[in-house]
Amino acid sequence: MARLSSPTFVGRASELERLRHALDLASDHRPTTRLVAGDAGIGKTRLMTEFVSGARTSGAQVLIGDCLQLGETGLPYAPFVGAFRPLLRSLSPRRLDEIIGPGRAELSHLFPDLGPPSGGRAGGGSPGARPEQARLFEVVFGILRRLSDDAPVVLVLEDLHWADSSTRDLLRFLVRNAREARMLFIGTYRSDELHRRHPLRPLLAELQRLEGVDDIELGAFGAEELAEQLAGITGELPHPELVSAVLSRSGGNPFFAEELMAAGEAGLALPRSLRDTLDDRVRHLEGEAQRVLRIASVAGARVDHAILAEVAELPAPILTEAVREAVEHHLLVPTAPEEIPGYRFRHALLQEVVYDELLPNERTQLHAAFAVSLERRAMGDPHDRAGVAAQLAHHWLLAHDLERALPATLGAGRAAAAAFAYPEAQAFLERSLELWAKVAPELLPAGIDRTVILEEAAEAAALAGDPRRSIDLVRSALAQTDPVREPMRAGVLQHRLAWYLNESGDWQSGVIAMERAVALIPIDPPTHERARVVADLAHSLMVRSRFSESMALAEAALAISRTVGATLAETRALTALGLDLACRSDLERGIPLLRDGYELALRHGDPQAIFLTAVALGWALDEAARHEEALEVARSTRDRLREMGAEARFGGQLGSKMGRALFEMGRWDEAERILDATIAGGPTRYAMRWLLSNRIQLYTARGQLGRARRDLLTYEALGERLVGPDPDLIRARRAELAVISGEPTAARGIIAETLARLVEPDLDTEARRLILTGLRAEADEADAARGAGATEREAVAIARAGQLEHQMQRHVTRVREVASQPGPPITADLLMASALASRARGEADVPAWEASVVALRVLGRPYELARALAHLAAMACVARRREDGASALAEAHAIAVELGARPLREEIESLARRARIGLEGVDTADDAADRLGLTAREREVLTLLAHGRSNRQIGDTLFMAESTAGVHVSHILGKLGVTRRTEAAALAHRLGLFQLS
Repeated sequence: MARLSSPTFVGRASELERLRHALDLASDHRPTTRLVAGDAGIGKTRLMTEFVSGARTSGAQVLIGDCLQLGETGLPYAPFVGAFRPLLRSLSPRRLDEIIGPGRAELSHLFPDLGPPSGGRAGGGSPGARPEQARLFEVVFGILRRLSDDAPVVLVLEDLHWADSSTRDLLRFLVRNAREARMLFIGTYRSDELHRRHPLRPLLAELQRLEGVDDIELGAFGAEELAEQLAGITGELPHPELVSAVLSRSGGNPFFAEELMAAGEAGLALPRSLRDTLDDRVRHLEGEAQRVLRIASVAGARVDHAILAEVAELPAPILTEAVREAVEHHLLVPTAPEEIPGYRFRHALLQEVVYDELLPNERTQLHAAFAVSLERRAMGDPHDRAGVAAQLAHHWLLAHDLERALPATLGAGRAAAAAFAYPEAQAFLERSLELWAKVAPELLPAGIDRTVILEEAAEAAALAGDPRRSIDLVRSALAQTDPVREPMRAGVLQHRLAWYLNESGDWQSGVIAMERAVALIPIDPPTHERARVVADLAHSLMVRSRFSESMALAEAALAISRTVGATLAETRALTALGLDLACRSDLERGIPLLRDGYELALRHGDPQAIFLTAVALGWALDEAARHEEALEVARSTRDRLREMGAEARFGGQLGSKMGRALFEMGRWDEAERILDATIAGGPTRYAMRWLLSNRIQLYTARGQLGRARRDLLTYEALGERLVGPDPDLIRARRAELAVISGEPTAARGIIAETLARLVEPDLDTEARRLILTGLRAEADEADAARGAGATEREAVAIARAGQLEHQMQRHVTRVREVASQPGPPITADLLMASALASRARGEADVPAWEASVVALRVLGRPYELARALAHLAAMACVARRREDGASALAEAHAIAVELGARPLREEIESLARRARIGLEGVDTADDAADRLGLTAREREVLTLLAHGRSNRQIGDTLFMAESTAGVHVSHILGKLGVTRRTEAAALAHRLGLFQLS
């Protein structure tokens, strides 16, 4: 048969150059991603073939995998299995161990010949212990990273429009985490397949926002390129009429042009449509070749030779000749030597056309034959358990054999769950439930319980990020479970329901479900299930600030856990008990318990337990102002989890903990670097909320209010809170931002609402933070009201400040009732509250601020110390203790400058100008004022005068007598040549002598 495709690479020169440039960037440790889009047949694969050839010649390691179309679900991780299998088979045992690293067990889920996989099915573990999909992702990334140590790695994933959800998640993870690695990721997809709700669209939108990611859109050939293509096919310069006719019919699509030429070799008698063209091509085959092609189409875009032989039932020589004819007619293409022997359709469109031409009964019979062949071969050692199981389910479903489709689909769901492909597991398991209702009861497989499938589907849904569906599924399982006959089973299901409700953000219903689980699971004999559910209820109540109830349950869970040897439940109980004490400000007793839980988790080796206990311990250490210890716990835990391959799942939260500790210690540049790098690394939504919350605090303190508000919008754009910081914390951040922005009234409303939400505000540590922010807002409001002569506003602010001060005193009193010894942070907060309340009342209470400064020095929180020193300086100046004020102001200024706390620095410098105190490196002279004969002091007086302040108010603000202020006003009027205060203000405005703040 004549040549079908051009032997020369036609067009696409700029696109090819962009891919080569991307490889150059990746080779220079600048990981890059290119997304190649175009209609079917536009030349994506041809472009990849050309690029890959050059990349391999240059020394790059190229891995290529195809996404396969298989029903609505897809084959879990299909392109990664296809890309990695030839590589792993080509390595020596020693090199294989080096490349795989510590992840052999996880990788065995995809490649069973590597050894026994780590176990589990959806629903098999406790709802709090999530199977390690993140661990599998880390293993895959580790392989690529180790490969890239030798040479740049190019990973090509073709036909992403058919990618399963787990493949999309893994690609997202790799692109986000390939910082400084020599990696180039290329994904191709059909742009004409992407309808408005196509699941690939959100991933494309997310990736396209990342640095190093770019799109390459392939357009249709023009007349010149098409003429070059036709010349390559025919071996001679094409007639212009032929070029015009092919261009008109093909629309410049290279594949369509090739097929049109193959069908119309005699001249210009071109078929009317592509389908006609492909039909004609198939009909030109001999009978057996046509039959083999039809059989192959049932397998999809690719078919293994061994399975094709079994289904075709042809003698080997006849089968060989039939396949050879299809290959020679450019309909089938043999797989590469390093792949499993088989064939691919030259183009997916060809497979679709051939399959569509099958008669209904023919399809049913062939799908059944493929299923039987797959079952027979799966009894040995399948190369891809999850993939084979998915194909079995697909073929039995299309064979309309529901009795066999049910166990096959259930098996596919369990295999997908074992491979951590949770969205696919959910889809298969829910399909099993649909089939259950369609199969006659007497034909249902023995040993399969519908409530177990519901439980497994619920867990898969939760792991796939669909907690609402998991709630519906587990409630269905509960409805079919008799709590009287099966109290343990009903209790376990209620336990799962509680977890899913918590993950959906419905904590109140979660607590109710957890209480029902505790009531159902028998007390005697003690069991692991009882230990876990009691410990989890204790933790849930602690989160809701029901500390007294939580403590009692935590102590009970601790006893049960130690009786039955339930280590994970013991760590949970220790954490709940330690947090109960720490949240009630009994840090002296709480921290040792939290450290015991952390060390127990480290010995047990469960990544999630290590993470949860580390976060709890770090939080308590921060509350105790032991920030160096908190920082070390976060760093060492991150290192440990990295060794275990769990950094991707938990590293973001630990980065947030490090950022908070560094902020409190005054190491703001380090804090910002860690927070920025962790956010850029693509953390989980769980971690992203904490990271943003901490960065909002940092931006607010630095006066980067625009950035703080953008992060707040990003936080809100994450959608409904499933996990992450409690809403009270983000409200506290909003209040802090309002105070810094000069909006005390807004802050007042936020704080009042949030304090009212706390279950035990007299013991909750969050209450102290909110009270102090509220007192700052009221003090600012009182100051502003006094300056404006608004006595009613001032009285309201003073009254609210008094209420908040009383609330802080009540808090500390209650803490002393339950805590062995309230720590330095509580003492410091109480003293700060007292000082802020005095400021709100307009009192120059120097001793109160001196006491606050002494307490804050003990804590080692420089930002809080600088704020207290600034207020101490102001009060000292009012009290005519100028030297003390100057000393405090100089220290506060030095700290603010070092931190980069711009609002605080500007406040200090403004105070220095008003009090006429010199600060190192600060120029308070005003050239414009000098030119007009105004002294710096007179300009300050003029600014206040323009605000409508009286002489007395000017004197109070600038720490001078009312008569002195009057003298300054008289001098100013004379220098400006006016007789009235309003004229002076108007003239100052016109001349731009000052800016209203």
